[in-house]
Amino acid sequence: MDDQEQKEKNLTKQNRSYGKQERDSQKQKFNTKLSSIYQKIHSVTSSISAESIFDKYKDHAKKLLLCGRTGIGKSTFCKYVTYRWAKDEIWSKYELVVLICLRNLTNERYSADIEYTPIHLLKTEYLYGKDLSSETYELFDQQCDEGKILWILDGYDEFQANGPQNLKKTVELVTQYDYIVTCRLQNFPLMSDVKMEMIGFIDDDISRYVAQFFEQTDKTSEQPSKNTSFKHEDLVKFLRRRPMLWDVAHIPLLLELICNFWGNRDYQLPTDDFTITTLYTHLIQQLHERYLRVRKNSNKANNTSAKTSDAFVKILLQFHETLAFYAMSSNEMIITPDMFKKALEQNKLSLQYHLELLSFGILKAFDPRNVKSDDLAKQSHYFLHRSFQEFFAARYIVRQLDSSNSKQVIDFIKEYKYDQQLTPVLIFTSELCALEDQKQITTLYSIIDDTPRDLLGLQHTKLLIECFGGTFIHLKPQKKSNFFDSTIEWLQISIMDSHYTVIDHLKSSLKRQPRLLEEEKIQNTFISLLSIDNIKTLYETLRLISMLPFQQPSKLLVQKIQKTCSHESNDIKEAGITVLAHLVATANEKDSVRKLLLELLHNKEATIRQLAWDALGEIGKKVEWTERIVDELRQGLNEQEDYVRVAVCHALISLVAKTDCDEEILVGLSDTLTHKNEIVKIAACEALAYIGENTVDNLQAMKGLEKLLSDPNDDVRKSACEALGKIGERALSKKQIIKQLAIALNDPTDDVRQSACEALSKLGQDAVENKEAMAGLGRQLSDQNDHLRLSAQGTLKKLGEKAASNEHIMCELIKALTHENDVVKIEACRAIAQLSKQVLWDTQAVAKLEDLLTNSKDEVIVAACHALRQIGERATSNEKVKSRLVDLLSHKSYQVRCGAHTALNAIVEKEATIELVMHRLTEMLSDPNIDFKKAALLGLEKIGKNTELNENVMSGLAAALKDSNDEFKILVCRVVSGIGEKVASNEKLMNALAEAIKDPNDEVKIAVCHAVKEVGGKVASNEKVMTSLGETLFNKGDIKKLSCEVLDNIAEEAVRNNIIFAQLGEAIY
Repeated sequence: MDDQEQKEKNLTKQNRSYGKQERDSQKQKFNTKLSSIYQKIHSVTSSISAESIFDKYKDHAKKLLLCGRTGIGKSTFCKYVTYRWAKDEIWSKYELVVLICLRNLTNERYSADIEYTPIHLLKTEYLYGKDLSSETYELFDQQCDEGKILWILDGYDEFQANGPQNLKKTVELVTQYDYIVTCRLQNFPLMSDVKMEMIGFIDDDISRYVAQFFEQTDKTSEQPSKNTSFKHEDLVKFLRRRPMLWDVAHIPLLLELICNFWGNRDYQLPTDDFTITTLYTHLIQQLHERYLRVRKNSNKANNTSAKTSDAFVKILLQFHETLAFYAMSSNEMIITPDMFKKALEQNKLSLQYHLELLSFGILKAFDPRNVKSDDLAKQSHYFLHRSFQEFFAARYIVRQLDSSNSKQVIDFIKEYKYDQQLTPVLIFTSELCALEDQKQITTLYSIIDDTPRDLLGLQHTKLLIECFGGTFIHLKPQKKSNFFDSTIEWLQISIMDSHYTVIDHLKSSLKRQPRLLEEEKIQNTFISLLSIDNIKTLYETLRLISMLPFQQPSKLLVQKIQKTCSHESNDIKEAGITVLAHLVATANEKDSVRKLLLELLHNKEATIRQLAWDALGEIGKKVEWTERIVDELRQGLNEQEDYVRVAVCHALISLVAKTDCDEEILVGLSDTLTHKNEIVKIAACEALAYIGENTVDNLQAMKGLEKLLSDPNDDVRKSACEALGKIGERALSKKQIIKQLAIALNDPTDDVRQSACEALSKLGQDAVENKEAMAGLGRQLSDQNDHLRLSAQGTLKKLGEKAASNEHIMCELIKALTHENDVVKIEACRAIAQLSKQVLWDTQAVAKLEDLLTNSKDEVIVAACHALRQIGERATSNEKVKSRLVDLLSHKSYQVRCGAHTALNAIVEKEATIELVMHRLTEMLSDPNIDFKKAALLGLEKIGKNTELNENVMSGLAAALKDSNDEFKILVCRVVSGIGEKVASNEKLMNALAEAIKDPNDEVKIAVCHAVKEVGGKVASNEKVMTSLGETLFNKGDIKKLSCEVLDNIAEEAVRNNIIFAQLGEAIY
């Protein structure tokens, strides 16, 4: 007791030196980290779109680290943004976006003795190792240096942990350029300009996803459900009532699994203690049942009893467990052939079951194209998702804890227990013990709690919280007591001594195990800390409570927090009000909290009144609204303090779902629109947008919003546009709103114009009929701002086909083709290309694009070629266009030549033009760039399908058959095959084929034989070809077989050839 009194005296003494400056600093830190309790973990005040993630960069370099927990969607995000870039929807500044799945960079696919460069990654992952020209290498390096190539590296932390050393150096070279890197660890040591966290679904996303899931399921189902909406609503309610499951549902991968279970009519989710482990356990059970059904129907298992099948599945599962444990022990992402073989041996499985292993659905062969009966064990493998590997490794540990081999897993746990990569495995292990054998939880606790331990003990306590925070009830009394003692001790140390780093560590661990927070001992610890009359201790306690996901705060804890709202210190009072708003959603003291907050609305301190309004807004949909609250809102709109009035407007938004908005509140909001403070005006706009149809009928409010479109503040004008858009959806007469939004499309600020575009998208046909609105929308389509263009394109899509073909939009785009700024010209070309399916572009547009073909900037020429390609046959009437495209085939820029070539392929038609194109393409066959030569061949192949190729082309093909590149020669043979019997009349090309049959490369020989076969019987007249064919009869395998087929095809002519007769006879005998 004496020690405690002395401690409190010391704390009080310490408090006197806790100056105002430090309190202000702590208050600022507190406010920035507020709103982090459970319901707020997944809430966002503004979302960041994919195209916007680079917006905040001030310098040229763009380096982004994207973190997120397992299954949150990082890999999906990488594929999504790459796909959108490929469709020319985002990041137009990049000439190339390269997505590298770092899991693929293994010693099996890359030699350990070679020092690779970034372009080698591109060649191996996407070009299957094909050779590139020196010109392509130079262009690639140049574009990397100029920031025109974006690298997306998926799975960086796992790669750094166990990737090959030489490839780590290669990836390090990549990180000097623009990149996006994904990893699971927020504190991963990688230099980046910005770090972002992917939080998965927000609350509203869950409901939308569930609804969409069941709608799509019913569309593809043979027996669609008649109560899809009820199924969706029931699942969302089920999830919301179970905090642990609601937390899991924010992970897209796991929400999909939950939806699958819910949609299974024969299956019911457990209602209590649902965890990710429970979900995965039932998923494996479902896979087990599916596998047995498939196996039962297969010919192999027709004579197999159910008992035998179950026993075999048990072995398969044990194999997966063994494999996962070996991978985790080796810290490997990819399962090597050696691991695979070792796991087969341990589980006494032979290679004959290899396809059974893959058909179970969890394990994937690294290269599925090569899955054959004889090579599976020679391949690398990987689990469907990292979390499955962790789950199966945990199953292995649980199984071995009761076996004679327990030392193996015990040693493994002791050695690696502080490795963050292993923590998910240990959590799975603890929860599996709770499901299968609760006695083992104490065993597992003893192993983890045993030495060695970290020096301070904090890391050890964190590990215990994360592993046993959900299963502690199954621990033996002494172990449970030790567990709580350690947790409580560190909570007290961190708060009373203001160790912010320690607090953050504890917060992170407690968030992962919110069930622990419902325990009486933990809540009593917070109650005790709130009873200490020390400002610093009170402040830090409230700060930590605000960041933790309390679901069932006790009555006493809520009362203690209520008491802080009347503390003499405004800092404590403000913190208490804010924390109270977060906790009240799950507390049983809603009425007393509401009463307290209503009293605080009349506090003399404006900050207290503001926080009280914020709190009321926070709990607005969770407590019963009364007439008194509505009266307070009416009075609050007359508040003198700006930030208090903002809080009133925000609280009013929560009122929408509870009651109708009366005239007096509308008048108050309309008056607020004329306030001198920009923030207040923006808050009033947001409130009016949410109120509903009442705003439309209020002339004062509508005029106030229209007036704000000329406000000097950009954000105010933007908010006014957003409000008019939302109100316009419900308006009976939209014409006045559209007129004002059309004016806003001329605003000097990009964000305002973008808001106007988005607002117009909600106003339907009335917007299409407004000339100024459509002309303004057309101007945005060629704007330099990516987001603005995308917004305008999205608006056109929502407004329908009539909007896309509107003459005013077409006129603005054609005008943009002559703009002085090259970027505007390029974007206008892209917009024309995208609208080409809906719009019949006239000769004026084609003529303007033709002018751009002589532009001094290569990028402009390429964009014009792309537009002409999309317009296609509609450009055929312009001979100057075709002539200039032909000239561009010999342009110094590789990209321009490719652009001209693809455009010509789409529009060439007339004989004169085709002759010229054939001449240029034939010249291109001798180009030093292999990619360009291939493109020329493809062009000739397309022309040859409809037009007879001339002598010049034939000669060019003959020369091409002597090229040093085997792949190119094979492609030449394909073109010759397409020409067919007409080749026989060209002696030069036939002689070249005769020589090519002797090529040392078997694949080339086969390609030539195919070409000769397509030429037909006339080939027999060429002695050189026949002689070469005869010589191939002495080859083995496919070449000999194909030669015989060729001779059989020309049998009548071949019988007259004495040489062939002799060679056939010799080959037979």
